[in-house]
Amino acid sequence: MVSTRLALLAAVALLAAPSGAQAQFWQKGGKPSPQVQQEPLPPQGGDDQGDTQPVQPSVPGADLPESDVPVSSTPAQDRPMPRVSRPSGPAASLGGSGATGPDSVGTLPARDTNFDRNTWRGSNFATVLRLMSALPDRIDSAGQHELARNLLVSIADAPSGDDGGSRLLELRVRKLLSMGDVAAAAGLARAANSIQDNPSLAQAEIEAELLAGQVESACIDLRATSGVLTDSTSVAALNLCLQATGGAADGGGADTASLGAALIIAGIPPSADPASSPPSRLVAVATNPRAPADQRVEAGFAAGRASALTGEFIGKLLQAAPGGSVPSGAPTDGSGAAALYHAIGQEGAVEQRIALAEHGLLSPEGVADKVGVAMVGPLRNFQAVAELGAVAPRMAILYYTVGDIEAAAPWAELAETSGNGALLWPYKALLKQADAGGISDWQQKAGIDEAHFSRVLTILSAFNVVRPPSGNAQTAGDDRPEPPFPDLLAMDKAAAGRRAGETVLYALALLGRGGPAQAHPLALRRVLADLDQTSLHNEARQLAFEAITAALFEGTHGAGP
Repeated sequence: MVSTRLALLAAVALLAAPSGAQAQFWQKGGKPSPQVQQEPLPPQGGDDQGDTQPVQPSVPGADLPESDVPVSSTPAQDRPMPRVSRPSGPAASLGGSGATGPDSVGTLPARDTNFDRNTWRGSNFATVLRLMSALPDRIDSAGQHELARNLLVSIADAPSGDDGGSRLLELRVRKLLSMGDVAAAAGLARAANSIQDNPSLAQAEIEAELLAGQVESACIDLRATSGVLTDSTSVAALNLCLQATGGAADGGGADTASLGAALIIAGIPPSADPASSPPSRLVAVATNPRAPADQRVEAGFAAGRASALTGEFIGKLLQAAPGGSVPSGAPTDGSGAAALYHAIGQEGAVEQRIALAEHGLLSPEGVADKVGVAMVGPLRNFQAVAELGAVAPRMAILYYTVGDIEAAAPWAELAETSGNGALLWPYKALLKQADAGGISDWQQKAGIDEAHFSRVLTILSAFNVVRPPSGNAQTAGDDRPEPPFPDLLAMDKAAAGRRAGETVLYALALLGRGGPAQAHPLALRRVLADLDQTSLHNEARQLAFEAITAALFEGTHGAGP
């Protein structure tokens, strides 16, 4: 019986064997390559705040969250009951517009994504395919990650020249998978309801459902595609699903090291290497209740560095983990992050707790990711009262950086009334709450060095708040690889033509995995200006906030404001 089960699991592990980033999941490891070199795009042919509570000591692993990923309307079970139809997806009632073929299908409307049905108007199908293929397989910046996800799941009419098939839809699903948004990938594929017509899309949907823990949905899809996916591995996977509900299956022995995602079908938790596994696999481990608690914490931390989990979920993982030695800077692993999170939540001097949160706000590379969102959580019970006027600007900066302008507002107001408002000038200038006259006072009080001051000017000049720095000024980040000039021109042209989706694709590729904090200043300025020009004002502003905080922290020798 055991050998039979292992044989079937081994076969399922080969199911779909997708190419590129998805193939990494079916292997034992495979470290994603950081984008350290800015390469030109391929030549053209024919987008959450962690509202966690202060930490309370707990039994290690006892209160780990069940899952961060939304499941289908019928929750997946380890031992699923038979069904005669596929469950609906997160927004399958919408099913996208569908008016221009499967490629127009999406799961979220414009009110949730800021992308409407005209997102691809004026863009060529071949160009969109080319640009989407060039998107980073991993996006660490929280704001940039959310921008990418919102674009990929949006409901929008297919671009001009679309062939009526589902190539663009499948590419969107696979990009979501590579980024670690497994539930979103499963929901998008499921909303299209076209797996009978596209075996490759069917394989991607099944993979996403397994990674998201939606075992019942995956087994239903295997049954629904039994006439299409007739290869031996798919048949073996279907037999395994039948066995889980009392059916019988045949097979031989197998090496457990090659099982991959099929372990999830058998109710056995997956494993991941926090240093090398792709975000999708990290998410699968972090959200699987059967995985060991310490592995869930390490995988969740690593997934948070890729902004593939919410800050709230990461905070719950860290809160349930045991405390330890508090790192002196940004945490580099889950245990260090848990210790820092506990320290932020403990009773003590407010200023000290804020300083600890500042240490955890950015990654060691200066990126504002979802781990940073989690670190702000334990401070959310503080109220902006007069006694905290001295730390008000620092609290406001924490909230601005994680994208919570509403939470930042009372602290910004307190900073102003306490005489400390000058420290918030760049953020308030972007919100049109301050004019250019406050720049000198801010530079003096912030104590930022010239190179990073110049970088902040570069960021603000994208919104016409100030003039850009002079051509001979040294700007932090100008020693990084310069962006390909033809891509900058193409993005500018797309923005001028109000081709929102195309502009965003260029922007995401130019920013790369490291996002606004790591971008060359020229690329950063042009990206922010073009996003703002296409009416993506909030998205551009959030990327600017992340970049300003990174420059401020680094420009003041990592000490924070």
